[in-house]
Amino acid sequence: MLSGKEYDLYRRTDETWFRPLPEPPRIEGSALLFSIKRCNGGLDKCVRALIDQGVPIQRINTDLSKSVYMGYDFVVDLRGVDHNSQYRLVDEIKRIDICQNVALVRPSSPHTPVSCSRFNSSL
Repeated sequence: MLSGKEYDLYRRTDETWFRPLPEPPRIEGSALLFSIKRCNGGLDKCVRALIDQGVPIQRINTDLSKSVYMGYDFVVDLRGVDHNSQYRLVDEIKRIDICQNVALVRPSSPHTPVSCSRFNSSL
């Protein structure tokens, strides 16, 4: 019988079905999360903004286990990027019209974007 994190079976208690929730994905260090509108073109502007702020293109992660679980299309690893560049990058991504929302995640909050660093491009 499986136990702990391996437990993935349904069990019945008081007429209610329970299933353990999956563990949230971990983001090590700072990360930028953003979503885009479903339209043609514009993604190259996002990539150009990332490159202009010194973020290697290999740091863009479209891993569904991280981004979709958290409600975003892209996760960008910002380890090694200084804080000022991170904030400039958030401002640049906010200005791109296809971006629906942008969030900056700090190490002090590994699973959820901090409210003061959460931005909406429509503002």
